Amino acid sequence: MNPLKKSSVLNLKVIFLFLCIIPFFVLAFFARPVADEYPFFTNLSSMSSWEFVYSMYTGWSGRYFSTFLASIFLKFIIYWKGFYPIFIFLILVISFLSYYWIINNLSFTNSVKEKLLLTNSLFLVYIYGMPSLAEGFYWFICALGYMLTNCFLIFWIGFLCQREYNKNNQKSMYKENLVIFFFTFALCGCIEIMSSLVVGLIAIIWITKFINTKKIDTFYSLLFVFALVCFCFSIFAEGNSVRASNFSGLSNPLLILRKLIPNSLNYIFYWFFETPILVFTLFYLPFAQKIITKTDFDFIFKVNPFWALVVWIGVVFGSFSIGYISIGGDLPMRINNIVYFLFLIGWFYVVSVFVCFYSNKDSITNLDFSIFSKPSVFTKLIAPLVIFLFLYKENNPIRAAYSDILKGRAYNYAMQLEERQEILNNCKSDMCIVPKITTPPHIIYEPSLDLTTNPEDWKNTSQAIYFGVKAIKVEE
Repeated sequence: MNPLKKSSVLNLKVIFLFLCIIPFFVLAFFARPVADEYPFFTNLSSMSSWEFVYSMYTGWSGRYFSTFLASIFLKFIIYWKGFYPIFIFLILVISFLSYYWIINNLSFTNSVKEKLLLTNSLFLVYIYGMPSLAEGFYWFICALGYMLTNCFLIFWIGFLCQREYNKNNQKSMYKENLVIFFFTFALCGCIEIMSSLVVGLIAIIWITKFINTKKIDTFYSLLFVFALVCFCFSIFAEGNSVRASNFSGLSNPLLILRKLIPNSLNYIFYWFFETPILVFTLFYLPFAQKIITKTDFDFIFKVNPFWALVVWIGVVFGSFSIGYISIGGDLPMRINNIVYFLFLIGWFYVVSVFVCFYSNKDSITNLDFSIFSKPSVFTKLIAPLVIFLFLYKENNPIRAAYSDILKGRAYNYAMQLEERQEILNNCKSDMCIVPKITTPPHIIYEPSLDLTTNPEDWKNTSQAIYFGVKAIKVEE
């Protein structure tokens, strides 16, 4: 293809993908505080950050790091509610930049456009398949505790890879070691799935190194002990015992498997066939081949594909199983967002491992995946048609996001929540009645997080305490 024409096609792809993800950044400015953010506001109005973290650690959750971050950012929001959408926007930006950072560090190309193409594609596929965007990015306490944790994992993995590459550079390794220990501490103090994953991955790396070298790796031994201590400090927190008393987990392995397997397969089937992940995987194959041949980090992919696949499947099903073990049922959507993230990055890693493995086989040395990037029936007709069908789907989030913005649903939602706040600030009666949300937006609104017609509902009572009124309910 003519270089100028090739550049123009690449530009169009990048612009198209940017147009697909831009509305999700715009929607951040219409998000407003909901649900358990109000009791946090109440507590933090009379507590220091350290007092809040301690009260949560002993009374509800052992997630010491995400609770500490929340205590800082929520104080800003208490001072000015305008920080709420700004912080959500920033978390979206950090998420996007973390994807770009790890792709840029692979150093497989000097083209910023190619890196942006991969970043946009990965970000779009993640947003498209998220079980709940409202409980992901647009509920700040979850965006901070869950979505930001995804970024921490990316940075943690990236610095581990850099350390392995620079292991002969002692000065560089010292800095990377500190960063790795910091992110280990952060990940183990954010969410139980991530802390379990971190401990498990370190153990796998330690075992692999021991088998290959017949020596004990001092760094990974110390890292494993440190991660295990952080894991125990979080998991065995008094607050976790209090929270666990509200749920009835399952202990019978057969009962867990009977529920786990069909429900997990339903999610996996949806992610493979109801999102564009397979189409983008085909487009990714030539990039994967380029990455494994040109990157300095090719050692990441030179592993046995069977074991890479086993670990990936184990992580996905293991993550789903936590819900049945801890709460006796399906995981909340906000945690399934994390599982989908692990599913997604694991899938593209496994694909890269298989491409690397088979590219080294003499029998298929001439195998060329560029067919999925060069002009062909696939790139000119089949792929665009499939992508169009995904965009045309009634329940596709890109279409819904644009609709929420252009039809004014997101703006009206923000204005209605601000109207509620005004009513509650001026309410003098024993029962404060607020209007229900009319024509709610599809992306940033989650009914289970909204006030109800029952004044005894915990969301109603927590807002009543925050606004200093006796009771609140939504009009019938």
